[in-house]
Amino acid sequence: MKDQNWKNNSVKQTLKDIPDATIFGDGDAFKLISKIYSVSEGWVEITKALQVDGLGCVLQVQTQQRNQSPPNDNYVISDSLQWIPGVRIKEFKDENSRIVNRKLVAIGQ
Repeated sequence: MKDQNWKNNSVKQTLKDIPDATIFGDGDAFKLISKIYSVSEGWVEITKALQVDGLGCVLQVQTQQRNQSPPNDNYVISDSLQWIPGVRIKEFKDENSRIVNRKLVAIGQ
């Protein structure tokens, strides 16, 4: 089994890097807020948000950890969802208009 590719941050990048990936619907509906991972240690922590315009966001937090005992080809996954009313996703862009950061802020900010 090939190790997971945790470097991708968008559907476009995933489809480019993983030839057999398939997408249905809006694969980028949840926007990446933060991600930290270690390929060598086999873990990743991801926070994503789905904005419901004018109401708030669904926040998803996921942690994956590769089994450290043989066989090392399976993962423990923890996934949680939380509704956060009154917030929206704010994007921060660099001088080339590329998104470099996102965070949740109060609606109206």
